Amino acid sequence: HQTLRAALEWSLDLLEEPERLLFSRLAAFAPGLTTEAVVGVCRGLPGADKDLASGLRRLARASLLIPSSDLPERWSMLESVRELARIELEAVDETDVVAKRHRDWYASHVEEVEPFLGRTGRADVMRDLAADHDNIRRGIDTATADNDAVGLRLCTAMSPFWTSHGDWTEGSERLRGALRLQGDDDSIRGRAMTALGSLTLLRGDLATAEKLFEEGRKRAI
Repeated sequence: HQTLRAALEWSLDLLEEPERLLFSRLAAFAPGLTTEAVVGVCRGLPGADKDLASGLRRLARASLLIPSSDLPERWSMLESVRELARIELEAVDETDVVAKRHRDWYASHVEEVEPFLGRTGRADVMRDLAADHDNIRRGIDTATADNDAVGLRLCTAMSPFWTSHGDWTEGSERLRGALRLQGDDDSIRGRAMTALGSLTLLRGDLATAEKLFEEGRKRAI
C-alpha cells in the first residue's frame, strides 16, 4: 500500500497545477464518468484548464485515469487513486462546491434526455443512463445529505429509466427519500408523486398507488 501511495504521489508531483486540480475534482464522480460531464462540472472553476478534455487524456497518460474500452470519452479510476483525489479535493476545500456542481449537472442532463427514453432509434439514451447510474446515485446521495431539492428533480427525471430498466424498488426508495427534501415547487413534487405511484403500482400496491396519483394530480394543477 505504501509503495502504491508513493507511486501515485510521484505521478501527482509531475502534473501541472491545472491538471492536479482537475484530478482532485474527479473525486466528486463515481466510476463511469464522461468527458462531457467533467467539462460541465469543472469548467469555470478556479484554476481550471481551458481544455479539460486534453487534461483528462494527460491524466490517463499518467496512469491516474483509465479510458473505457467499450464507450468513447468515458473514464474510470481505481479506488486507491480516487481516495487520493478525495484527499486532494479536501485539501483545496472544494468538496461541497464540486459535489453541488456534480448533482446540478446530472439533474440537468437527465432532464434533457428524459423525453428520448423509450423512443425508437434512441437505445443509446438507456445505455448511457445505465452507464451513468452510479454518478446519478451519487448525485442523489449528496443532494439528500445537503437537503438540496435538486435531488427531487433528478429522481423525477430518472423515473422513466427506473420503470423501463426494471429498477422498481430502487426507484421507489429513491423517490420516497427525495420527496422528503424541502424547497422544490409543487409541480415537480406532483410529477414525483405520480412517478412514485406508477412504480408502486408495478410493485403491486394498488391502494397506495391510487393515493399517490390523486395527490400528484392535486399538486400538478
